[in-house]
Amino acid sequence: MNRLVYFLYRRWFSCRKRLARRLTSGGKVFLAMTFAACFFGLNPERSMFFQLFPLLIIIMLTDFLFSLGRKPRLKIRRKLPETCIAGQQLSYPLAITNLDQQKSAWIFISERQEQQAVSGDDFFSISTGSLVSRIKQWRHLFDKKPANHPVHRLPEIRAGASLEFTANLRPLRRGSLHFQGLKVFSACPFGLFKREINYPQQANLLVLPRLYPAPKLQFTGSRKYHQGGLSTAGKSGDSEEFISLREYAPGDPLKKIDWKATAKAGDTIVRQFRDEYFSRFGLLLDTFCPKDKAMIFEEAVCVAASLLAAHNPGENLLDTLFAGDKKCCVPTLDQGRADQLQMMKILASVQPCLADNFDNVTSMVREHLKLLSGLVVVLVSIDQDRAKFINFIAAAKIPYRIILICEDKEAEQARLKSLAVTARVALLEMDNIASDLITI
Repeated sequence: MNRLVYFLYRRWFSCRKRLARRLTSGGKVFLAMTFAACFFGLNPERSMFFQLFPLLIIIMLTDFLFSLGRKPRLKIRRKLPETCIAGQQLSYPLAITNLDQQKSAWIFISERQEQQAVSGDDFFSISTGSLVSRIKQWRHLFDKKPANHPVHRLPEIRAGASLEFTANLRPLRRGSLHFQGLKVFSACPFGLFKREINYPQQANLLVLPRLYPAPKLQFTGSRKYHQGGLSTAGKSGDSEEFISLREYAPGDPLKKIDWKATAKAGDTIVRQFRDEYFSRFGLLLDTFCPKDKAMIFEEAVCVAASLLAAHNPGENLLDTLFAGDKKCCVPTLDQGRADQLQMMKILASVQPCLADNFDNVTSMVREHLKLLSGLVVVLVSIDQDRAKFINFIAAAKIPYRIILICEDKEAEQARLKSLAVTARVALLEMDNIASDLITI
């Protein structure tokens, strides 16, 4: 069954790709009508179809010959922003110059997007679960188009004239969106075939995760002491929060001497620092995810990004924690001075770890728990190791929120009960992420 589905998919993908290069949408419909007329016209008694088939063939052949004619000559420059958000429409300007000696009319433009077919390894890796579950995962694999690029009709451009045109697209997936170039085509007399020319203009655009409406999480955890203050909250070492300069006093460490100020003043000058107490929260994303839970992992990243976007960096610190096979990354978003966009970029590029070693997460959180005033955990599945981790967090006596992305709430509730999980876990169902997230 799997091999038959994959075989049919490859044939359909190849055929669709070839037709899209030469035919317009109307041309595809017209081609289907021609095949239908050919099929029914085989019976001479059906005289209408028998006479219609040659007429359709003549029309298509005429339009095809026109498509081999002169093509538009334009100079195009694209201006892209640095980032955009998945699921939200992006508008960007195109600077277009007509290089022809005559005006250009009925010209259409679109981004050139080469979609790659799904590999056999990825397809056959989906072999577990019910037929409905596998179909959903196959659809997720097949729909690998990173963005919707609409076709835009350009206004009439006089010979040698220039204009700025606003194009738009809708990115569908987070990550790096690669632009190969632009394709410009003019319609033939019957609008069935394209006179197309490609303009290579490679570029990359970072697509941030899709955002859902999310609550601003409030914790009652007390502020904690951080040696070195805000400047060292996300770093290692003994440097501290700078206050001012003062004269050297016996016992001051040599590393605090400001040698430039000492040279100017003629006396030994040291830098004065202070330590601070403040609230620091953690946002933990479960990155250990098998291939058959790729859809759940993508939603988990979107949930983490939504919570991050709802956070006000002016009130407290937020650490986003990831655990991998060998190391963890703990960037710190401080009180209004760090770049929140940088953390969103990290979430846009994070990838799942196929080897499930959740002990790394437990050890990482244990190291940082004494610094945290609260913790939010986003999980992609539940098993014995994760159940132990949830109970460990519940026993740590700090405010917490556990979020589990799932396909069936009732099944996951029964599993949590069987694993003796006593802590409160907010379940977010795949089909109702937006409505479930706002109520956690």
